Amino acid sequence: MEKRIRKQVLKHAKDEKGGKYADSSSEFVGDFNLNDWDDPKARDVWELGMKRRVGEIVQSNNVGNLPGWAFSDFGQMFAQFRTFTLAAFPKQLLNTMSYGDLQAVYTMMLNSVFAATGYAAQKTVSAVGRDDADEFRERYITPEKMALAAWERSAWASFTPIAGDVLSFMATGEVMSPYSKRSTGLEYGIEGIPAVDLLNSTMDAYNSVFGAIHGKNSAQDAYDSVRGLLFFQNLLGVQNVLNFIGSQIPD
Repeated sequence: MEKRIRKQVLKHAKDEKGGKYADSSSEFVGDFNLNDWDDPKARDVWELGMKRRVGEIVQSNNVGNLPGWAFSDFGQMFAQFRTFTLAAFPKQLLNTMSYGDLQAVYTMMLNSVFAATGYAAQKTVSAVGRDDADEFRERYITPEKMALAAWERSAWASFTPIAGDVLSFMATGEVMSPYSKRSTGLEYGIEGIPAVDLLNSTMDAYNSVFGAIHGKNSAQDAYDSVRGLLFFQNLLGVQNVLNFIGSQIPD
């Protein structure tokens, strides 16, 4: 089949300038000219392979990527904001491992570099508007936390960080890194389920506000708790405005 596809590409494809690809010195195909292919089977196989590959590079979820329990009532609650993580196991981790070549290694390394860079950029921007910006950056932007983020936020990591946290907690009573986790600000465990997080945040806000009214908590504690209930409170930009407002509230 590979030979049949190559034959069709050389016969019908055009380069980026519109000339025949087979006669061009260019390494890039501008138009595969699929409508002119006279081997329908080769075209179908090529389109299916390309669709699958693009769906791996720019991950898109299909029904078959998720286990059956993910569609149950409990599964849908547990998998909130985690469907990409679950689908990444076969599409990213297992698929990359199946290649077993240097290109797969380069892909994983590049993915990790972008993950660590994105983490550092996020924390740098998040520090804007805080009254403890320097301390915040020193606490969160360290080689250790960037290394963990390079693993935890890589597409190929899938749910391995969750497994790592479970093993770490069983062995030491602590998770590996409570700071460099999901970009949503949610935890990886049960408390990271949005419905559970909302319930916990509501109870914290209730206790903090009434504690501040009775002089048991500071106004800053009450503000931080209520802030956790706001929509888009972790969105960059919104987060910075809320940081600035919080910095004006006395402790």
